[in-house]
Amino acid sequence: MQNFSARFEELRQSYMSQLVEKAAQMADAWRQVETGEVSVDICEELQQAAHNLAGTGSTFGFPEVSSTAHELEVALRQILGGARSEGVIADAGRLVRGLQQLVAGFSASGAAAVSAPEAPVAPRTQWVYFLSEAVDEAEALATQLAHFGYESYLFTDPDALAD
Repeated sequence: MQNFSARFEELRQSYMSQLVEKAAQMADAWRQVETGEVSVDICEELQQAAHNLAGTGSTFGFPEVSSTAHELEVALRQILGGARSEGVIADAGRLVRGLQQLVAGFSASGAAAVSAPEAPVAPRTQWVYFLSEAVDEAEALATQLAHFGYESYLFTDPDALAD
């Protein structure tokens, strides 16, 4: 069985090759927007692609891809929301081209300069203190918060909370 690092590097290389293709597709789609009327369908597809890249880039060791894609996603949301000023459209175009250049640079260098993300640091325990007479409601809320890593303490007496 492969160790984690080797398997992760395979996945990262696969992601990088898909990234090159995705950035080229996004640039082609944006050229259609620039040469004609702003198409809602194309902008929605671009926004979804940018959203996906924003969420996955850092996971595979490409934080610059995530941040650029996030900025593009925000610009496209503005366009889809009706903000079609030359400035917003120019920003989106700049970001699409920047993303493509960024990815081309990774591809040309083999992404050797980009390291795999470090293992996540174990999260600190976060505490939540409840002061409530409604014990059942507080316990239900504490149960929900536990799913997000919070440790809860319930107090029904303000004096006990002060201790």
